[in-house]
Amino acid sequence: MSNKEYIMTENDKYPDANCWIGFIIVCMVTMLDFGIIFTFGAMFVDMMEAFESDRSSTATVQSLLIGISLSFSVLSGALISQFGLTKATWVSSFLVPFGFLVSFFVTKIHYLYITISAISGIGIATIHVISIVVIQQMFPQRLQPICFAIHGTGVNIAGILYPLLIERLLDTYGVHGTFLILGGMFMNSFAASILLSYNTRYRKVNSRQAEKIKCSKNTRDGANSKAESDNTVSSETEHICRAEDHMLPGDKTIGNENTLSDEKDITEREDAGPELEKRTYLSVLSLLTKQYKMYIFLFLASAMCIPALNTFLGLTVDIFVWKGFSVSQALFSFVPFNVFSLFSKFIPVLAKKYLKRLSCFVLPMCFCIIGILSQLLVYVSADYITMLVGTSLVGLSLGGVFPAMLIAGAKIVSKRAWPVASGLLMTVIGVLSSGLGPVFGRLRDNNGTYTTTIITIGILQAAGALLYMLALISRKNEFTKNRLPENLPQEMSRLKEIDAERV
Repeated sequence: MSNKEYIMTENDKYPDANCWIGFIIVCMVTMLDFGIIFTFGAMFVDMMEAFESDRSSTATVQSLLIGISLSFSVLSGALISQFGLTKATWVSSFLVPFGFLVSFFVTKIHYLYITISAISGIGIATIHVISIVVIQQMFPQRLQPICFAIHGTGVNIAGILYPLLIERLLDTYGVHGTFLILGGMFMNSFAASILLSYNTRYRKVNSRQAEKIKCSKNTRDGANSKAESDNTVSSETEHICRAEDHMLPGDKTIGNENTLSDEKDITEREDAGPELEKRTYLSVLSLLTKQYKMYIFLFLASAMCIPALNTFLGLTVDIFVWKGFSVSQALFSFVPFNVFSLFSKFIPVLAKKYLKRLSCFVLPMCFCIIGILSQLLVYVSADYITMLVGTSLVGLSLGGVFPAMLIAGAKIVSKRAWPVASGLLMTVIGVLSSGLGPVFGRLRDNNGTYTTTIITIGILQAAGALLYMLALISRKNEFTKNRLPENLPQEMSRLKEIDAERV
């Protein structure tokens, strides 16, 4: 189907009930499917015992799941544009439960890289992009921020509920039984495919009826003004013909000025076609040049701090066990983690609205500093309360730095280059999240402790804060440079000469 069927016109200022039903559907599906990728680490210890695997291999499952779910979003957008929302929803609704259901028969953990991380990860990434597209195309721009804010809370709500559910399922049915039950839960996504298909047909019929009414109205208006238009055209034609009779043959351009101008514009566009294509490629390449020095700082800082915190989330249960706490206490830590992450997502949005003079790089830098403090508390913690506070600060840092990064990137990068820039950011964050899990797990297996891992994550947060600070300094320097006139030294010399002449 064409995406035009879903696009909302400017006249639809007040979404109908069908739009809000579609919004509720995508929010529930996102909470059901996308929420599992950040809470899958709740099964870390049980999977390690069930498959008799080391920590590196076990950590790779969630790392790949997070990485593929984030980095595949770029390709998911292209697939949705090519095949339409309905087909993409059907396919993704099949992939997510299929990966978990097949995992029931898996005997080695390496097969989970394909079943859960790859198959289900691709489906989760596509569903997440579909939910964003549905919100963009069903709601006017004035309602989109609040819709996206509500939509984003679903992941944190799922992060609170999933660990409690997974704990009960693991105690009762084991790891393989949990995979089977989760796969059955994810099959509810098929209902979303049916409802979204109905939603599409409903909106298509309504848009056609509105178009027919509009066309009939235009036809009546045209019939009423037909005689008046004919008189005007005939008088203008007669005037032009009389003027042409008194002109030389080479000067007869009256009435053809628009045609000549259009032909000239078409010729210029045809000549500029290769140049525009060249500029498009240059806009991609310029992301790695000095023109986007601030973007380079943003890119490196985000690539250091966000994947490290994603990996910490996957290892949370094992870190708690290493500290001497029980698995139940570790699973409860997901509750304050997601609560703090939920509230921190609104901080960049509120700061953008009410603190307009605040630089866009200040908040990401502050969230990285909070990440350093969280790792320090986890490292020195000797009691459960301190450990919970450290884990909560990790949620505060991770939940806030991501939207703050996107807001900062949208400010420093042009609108034409922002799709490429944001896609590059998401892809690199996903790839690095996939790789850091096995690395940190290997460090734990070799050293017998998570001390090196916690220190490394803290160092990456400090490096991210430093790079955000460099981006802040670079932005201030550029702002100052743009405010000063280019010929300031010449103006100063001229004023000095005038003063000398007066003396």
